Amino acid sequence: MDHDERGAAWRYQVEAAARRYAETEPERRDVEQQRKATDTAVVDTSEQIIARADRLLKSGEVPAQAVIELGKEQPLGGLASLERIIGAPNHLQAVSFLPRGARAAATVARISLFDSGREIPKGTRSLVSRRLLLTNNRVLPDEESKRAAVIEFRRGGGRSSVLRAGG
Repeated sequence: MDHDERGAAWRYQVEAAARRYAETEPERRDVEQQRKATDTAVVDTSEQIIARADRLLKSGEVPAQAVIELGKEQPLGGLASLERIIGAPNHLQAVSFLPRGARAAATVARISLFDSGREIPKGTRSLVSRRLLLTNNRVLPDEESKRAAVIEFRRGGGRSSVLRAGG
């Protein structure tokens, strides 16, 4: 597949994603209205929240002690207490976490190959120096896949930087 075909396949996928996004706009609008009406980010029903809390307790992701402590503070079964159960683990980070994470993320690239017009993510690479990328051999096992690879930095947001292997 040549560069023009890859570009056309990529544009097709982007357009398809844009169509799906446009089609779900009414649902997103409804969720936003529910959030404003209830003054909460959670718009699931009580039954949905209880089912999720049960799954989290059974899997051990939320320790039973967290539920016991919560029960001492406020009655269980209320929407606020159920939301707190789901959010029981404290994963707060210092504000300096974000720029450090952004610096680290800048050295990570996604490796993709194209197959019948579809982009197939194969793995990641880490930039270990200005001219050296490191990846697992299973990601690019032979010379042909190395030459055909497309390497993208900053894939998660904003403009990505795309490199073509072998070029």
